[in-house]
Amino acid sequence: MLERSAESRFSEIPRYMLRVKAGRGERSLRRQTRFFHRALRTAKEYYERVVYRAASYATLTRPVWRNVPCKDAMLWHICKIVPQSAESLAGRVAYLELTPFTAAEVVKNDTSIADRPWVRGGFPDSFLASSDAASFEWRRAFIQTYLERDIPMLGPRISAETLHRFWQMLAHGQGQLFHAAPLASGLGVSGHTVGRYLDVLADLLLVRRLQPWAGNLKKRLVRSPKAYVRDSGLVHTLLGIRDQEDLLGHPVAGPSWEGFVIENLLSQAPPRATAWFYRSSGGAEIDLLLELAAGHRHAVEIKRSLSDPRPSKGFHLACDDLKVRGRWVVYPGRERYRLDARTEVVPFSAAARPDFRWAP
Repeated sequence: MLERSAESRFSEIPRYMLRVKAGRGERSLRRQTRFFHRALRTAKEYYERVVYRAASYATLTRPVWRNVPCKDAMLWHICKIVPQSAESLAGRVAYLELTPFTAAEVVKNDTSIADRPWVRGGFPDSFLASSDAASFEWRRAFIQTYLERDIPMLGPRISAETLHRFWQMLAHGQGQLFHAAPLASGLGVSGHTVGRYLDVLADLLLVRRLQPWAGNLKKRLVRSPKAYVRDSGLVHTLLGIRDQEDLLGHPVAGPSWEGFVIENLLSQAPPRATAWFYRSSGGAEIDLLLELAAGHRHAVEIKRSLSDPRPSKGFHLACDDLKVRGRWVVYPGRERYRLDARTEVVPFSAAARPDFRWAP
């Protein structure tokens, strides 16, 4: 389909783009090389304005376009030309991040599958698999294929085995402060190389670096970022966790739930929202600090416990330091209630909805 002649491929371009003034005695458009290249430049500029880089925890790659309709074949060719173009695309390209399934999209009123997005992750084939075993095998194959084929195709020349070990280390330390030295020692590489590995996974939207809030220069605050493997299903597969029963008995259950909640909350947050975490040397800590508008900061404590989702004293100390507008505790229960005049406990199913109002 994609090997069609230039004439047939350009038949899909809007006619006004191929309309060229021709004088008497001139040959037809399709036989004039200069007119052909003029049409190509015009078509290239046209399609550059409508190309969006769609990322679903992966960069758009060639196989996605193998089965496109004939009318989009020209767009596929332009997608190959654009990365090689020396012209700036600033102002002509928009970037849209497409996340996997969120809990709000798939659970809705069906409480019987409330934990499935957490256990299996949000990739469609993993979430919709017929069983937990089939979902686990799909994610295992995804990780292997991504490391051995897709990442090398995108440019980085990194050993698949080394990158897999690094990815596993991040899964074991889900939600912990990122320190390059111990990871570098375990991998037998330098700290600079470990930082490059993290950059690769973060650029491919597989890992999130949650930066610390550092607006108060008078306090001794943590300056290292936290690292989260963004899809909870991939966390569990990297650690060999096959189903919910294994997950609930694993030490990573709490950090995995925290990362899952953060990804869902950020996917529903306004586009200009900014996210941090807060931790001081005195023990004050906030799991997620959201700034929805200038000066409108909200503190979120994430709890897995159903019986006592009460935040620690350090959470309130941090809220007092930052003078936040709202204090929220997100937990997996169903009831919404207030702990005190300033702190409200909210079910995850409510906080992850697009229409949730961050108002104290």
